Amino acid sequence: MKQDKAQGIIIAPIWPGQSWYIKLKNLSIKFLFLGLSERILEKGQKMKDKDLKFPLDNADSFLLDLLQKQEEICF
Repeated sequence: MKQDKAQGIIIAPIWPGQSWYIKLKNLSIKFLFLGLSERILEKGQKMKDKDLKFPLDNADSFLLDLLQKQEEICF
């Protein structure tokens, strides 16, 4: 994401024990608590076909703007 200087929104589970979660939080310029995954996400056809369930975790929304200069990004 940093190499591509990406801009976007990522919705991810709140898993602070995971290294990717900490990195994602540090790369985001804003984040928003969304609530339970099953209440905010919609199942796609593959999930419906396989009768899969969402994790019983809360989710955050992360706003990324990696067009910022490298020095401005907090690591």
